Amino acid sequence: MTGKEKDSPPPRPTEVARKSSSHSAATNSAKPHENSTEKATGKPQNKGE
Repeated sequence: MTGKEKDSPPPRPTEVARKSSSHSAATNSAKPHENSTEKATGKPQNKGE
């Protein structure tokens, strides 16, 4: 484990940001259905009006 860790370079800021973005997307996916429906239909409230 130590050898592998030493060989592996530290994560780049870009990679960290990418991971953060991925996490955000996963969190959004876990959000209530209301949010998903709103995104899928665009603006249901406006449509209803």
